[in-house]
Amino acid sequence: MKTPVIFFGLLFLSQASMQAQGVFNTSLNESLSVIISETPNGFANIKGDLKYSRSGAKHYQSKVEIEDAVECMVSLSEKEHKGIWNAIILETSVFEEAEYRYRTVFDEISKTIIRPAGEKPYILHGEFGKPRPDMKTVYSRFSLLPSSGKLKNVVVMLALEYESKIFRLSIHVLQEEEYKLADAGY
Repeated sequence: MKTPVIFFGLLFLSQASMQAQGVFNTSLNESLSVIISETPNGFANIKGDLKYSRSGAKHYQSKVEIEDAVECMVSLSEKEHKGIWNAIILETSVFEEAEYRYRTVFDEISKTIIRPAGEKPYILHGEFGKPRPDMKTVYSRFSLLPSSGKLKNVVVMLALEYESKIFRLSIHVLQEEEYKLADAGY
């Protein structure tokens, strides 16, 4: 009788330890695969109810969400059908927590395989941007390899920003054109 109790006790402790260490299940990769595949369509199949409209853009609740995310949203320009999918994963005042989660999410999504219907698979490839407490913003930019087909211009950004004493970890999925505009400060 002691053997099953000890076994299940150890199993429970190992599960709790894995969760405390930030081990993710595959839902992050599965969600990103769906989101990335929807990017050329302007996220039409994953945009939910309108949340608000501001400055020439409409912001919708996303039908595809990342587990434990604070918020997942699709933002579309009112003039064009292109858009950006955004998720806020973490908000904290503790740099070490934000840095750890940034690294963990980077490792989780790095080399994710995307298999859009009717196309060859893509691999999500990115370069790690190292966070430091004195930096306001750090990001890691991911692109899809091979760079061909309908997803060749898709960019995934993992960002860690510090504003008003809060570190905010977020993921953004968009087309290369929107990335250039966002990077230029528009």
